Amino acid sequence: MKQSARTSMPVAAPELLHRLSAALGVHFTLTDEVGAVLASTSGQPPGRVDPLAVAVLRRDGADGNLMYGTASPDCGLEIPSPALAGFLEAEPSVCCRVQAGDQIRAALIVHGPREQARTAAEIASISLGFILEFARSAAQSAPQGFGPDLALNQLLKGSRREGHRAALVARVLGWDLTLPRVAVVVMAAGGKRSRAPLHQDHYAMIAEFIEKVAPGTPMARMHPAEWVLFPELPNQPEMPAPRQLAQDVLTGLLEAGASVTVGLGEPHAESSLLALRRSYREARHAARWGERLHGLNALYQLRDVGLVAFVTLSQDTRRRLSARILQPLRNQSEVLASLEAFLECDRSIAGAADRTGLHRHTIRHHLDRVRDLTGLDPRSLEDALQLRLALLVTPGGSERAGDHAKRRSRNRRA
Repeated sequence: MKQSARTSMPVAAPELLHRLSAALGVHFTLTDEVGAVLASTSGQPPGRVDPLAVAVLRRDGADGNLMYGTASPDCGLEIPSPALAGFLEAEPSVCCRVQAGDQIRAALIVHGPREQARTAAEIASISLGFILEFARSAAQSAPQGFGPDLALNQLLKGSRREGHRAALVARVLGWDLTLPRVAVVVMAAGGKRSRAPLHQDHYAMIAEFIEKVAPGTPMARMHPAEWVLFPELPNQPEMPAPRQLAQDVLTGLLEAGASVTVGLGEPHAESSLLALRRSYREARHAARWGERLHGLNALYQLRDVGLVAFVTLSQDTRRRLSARILQPLRNQSEVLASLEAFLECDRSIAGAADRTGLHRHTIRHHLDRVRDLTGLDPRSLEDALQLRLALLVTPGGSERAGDHAKRRSRNRRA
């Protein structure tokens, strides 16, 4: 098992083979160049070193590239025991070596009727050879150059074609973009045009920390004064929450002497390129305006920047933000009606009481409930404006509250 550490097969190879097997309708086992199983549709456990694959990889001669094997010892391969081979079934299987460039890189065993398996093995081995050659060279050169940086730049800012091409590079780099993720943006101190570059040693420090606590997290430099990383939304208790991870990044940079602002995007349940781009824009918006409004060396989300959260972002983001603000009030129809009336009456408790037919003390109690549930105090001008905008942006929110207030007023007159 220790042998498998000597080599690393790009994640694109097993993924491609799974697609090929689905199209060809055959079962397969793929190993790396030391025989460790990488992918199998025949029940082989990943990581197990398969003796048949090792025999295939070591076999010499021109006729050794395409071979047939069965569970019997007369298959011509040096198998210590048919039981160890495990995956060989009663029907013959085709065993072939996958060559990338001038080196043997993998063993492929295709199961099923011989003619069908032979055709499938030939097609799959040639395709895998090409993908391995591309993936290995990309994987070796990307960490040394601008591979991760360019990939995330194109994913977040490029055209649709550039985004799809960058998604392929992301697979080579080991980034799983099929998982829901949230953006964390680190910005150097200074204005939009005067931000100093962040230190490379600090980047290496954060990259090492991220690899320990959240391995596989995409991270790159958008430009010298801005970094971005995309931690996964936690689906297990031991996984770090994105806000805690962002706070740890900020703390580490401050302790290292950096002067930065960190922005955290909003979580999006869907896993798509559009969701990544939206979360990135939200994180940048929160970092830039949080710094202007409240200062450097802090972590900000949209909810921390007040009214500015509703400015310049997309309509979809504004709706999501509004729904998030009003979510605690969803089942509080009377509280919502009192809030609506209070805001429409220029924050007048007397006016809200007259409009809703409720006592002034009840209105005050409802306003306190809004503050406790949402964290926004309707008596504060800035918080009141946020709540007013949220009611206007959220479809149906204002109408429902207004209808409830009108019913209360009619009942009072009656």
